[in-house]
Amino acid sequence: MRATAVMFVITLVSCAQNSTMAPDSANQLETKVNRALWWYRYWNTSGAAHFGGSVRAKAVRFTDRWVILIAAFRVAIGTRVNPDGTVGPLVSVDQSPLYRGSNSAALYEYERLFLGPRNDPGCVPVQVAPGQPNASSGQAGRLPASRGCVEAPKRISEYEQSITVNPQAAVGSEIATSQCDVISVVRMWAKRYYPGMSGTAEIPLYSSDDPAVYVFMHSRDNQVRGILIVQREFNGEMTAGRFLDRPDSIRYYLDRIRQTQPIEVDWGT
Repeated sequence: MRATAVMFVITLVSCAQNSTMAPDSANQLETKVNRALWWYRYWNTSGAAHFGGSVRAKAVRFTDRWVILIAAFRVAIGTRVNPDGTVGPLVSVDQSPLYRGSNSAALYEYERLFLGPRNDPGCVPVQVAPGQPNASSGQAGRLPASRGCVEAPKRISEYEQSITVNPQAAVGSEIATSQCDVISVVRMWAKRYYPGMSGTAEIPLYSSDDPAVYVFMHSRDNQVRGILIVQREFNGEMTAGRFLDRPDSIRYYLDRIRQTQPIEVDWGT
């Protein structure tokens, strides 16, 4: 399939700021869904996936995230929670045959897969604050690092409504972003895993609402060549994820990257 060039409306900002596009509150859910599905369609399906029409969407707020379920497309969308409690920037877009049937059934599967008790084997329930005396033993309640049991996020609220899905409407959305967050992650990753080496990184144009950024990494001696996935976390940080070095993956994502008029930056010594 021949790829089609993507046109963006761009607002350039300095590294001292990081603006976020704020959708109109009345259409927030619909705007968020369209942006998420456009991103997923462009980066993960070569534009082949079809999303469109009027569908029911369920939005659920947890203690650490919003999750939007659309069983009609078998899609789950995760976002951060804004300070005012509203739906925030995208963090994940997943499509799975498990998200089928009703939105409530899809929510059950999402919770089972991602929000169950996240406890390491042999973890110790945290009953007292670190450093505080334990009532039974009189000893401080200090725990070894990474051994405390982690409580699963709790549901706070939820609602369901009909929305009109048209991912193409997100193509003309203004992109106002500093690329400094991704540049910083790229350079830190290269310094950690390839010390003493240097090269270039091609970073696509992206929105501060995108859940991940695919970056082409290339060393000057050609020993490093692949796609680094810089992903957004639910705490707001950008972190280095998987590094894809298979030739077919490199060809696919490099083609996607270069259709967005990427910038090129140096990394390493």
